Parts: sequence; C-alpha cells; structure tokens
Amino acid sequence: MIGSSRIILTELHESDVSVDYLQTLNDSEYMKYSRNSNFIHTQSSQIQYIANFRLSNNLLFAIKNTENRKLLGSINCYIDFSKMTLDLGFLIFKNQQGKGYASEALELLIPYLEAQYPGMTAVIGSNKS
Repeated sequence: MIGSSRIILTELHESDVSVDYLQTLNDSEYMKYSRNSNFIHTQSSQIQYIANFRLSNNLLFAIKNTENRKLLGSINCYIDFSKMTLDLGFLIFKNQQGKGYASEALELLIPYLEAQYPGMTAVIGSNKS
C-alpha cells in the first residue's frame, strides 16, 4: 500500500467493482478517448479483467480515499521489458473527476515504480482533446 493523507494506492480486488466503476466505464462520452470505450463492461467482465492482471507481470492499483477507503478510480501499469517501458493508464470515476486524484496518485506511484523497476521509462498517454 502506498499512501498520502488523502488517497491510498492498493491492489484492486474483484470486490471493488461497484456501480460507480461500471457506470464510468460505460459512459461513452466520458470514456471517448479510452480504448475501453469500444466495449460494454459488466460485473463479470471486470472481475475477469482484474483476474487477468494477477496472471500477468502487469500491475493494477485501486485509488481509494484514505478516510473511508471508498474507491475513486484505478491505475493500470503494463510492463514491457523488451522496450523497458511502464505504460500507465488512469480511470477516475466520473463523479470524482477534477479533484486532482490522478495527479496525486501519479506523485505516489512514480517513486514506487522507479524503485521497483529501475531504468524503465514510465509512459503516460494523453489526448489534447
């Protein structure tokens, strides 16, 4: 677990899949720049998604409120040893956007990744739109 006074990053569990999680993933306007916008997400598809991370070298973190442990979003990290890259993706729930959670999570995660994967480059994509 990695944390600050406001948020913690911890392993995302199947039990974390909530209505907010699914509503955000299935909001086509909010997710229009995500590769996840091409799919319909269900409880079972997200449980499988989380389980698949456990079977890989990749990482999947929950972003939770420190105070009440409420899930605010997630961060995935695809590890490519051949390219020496860590490809990061964020999901902040629609009802939590604009509060700085992604920036704060990144400030916590980057030092952790630098220590765990020295010499690798973190890649964070964005869309100008």
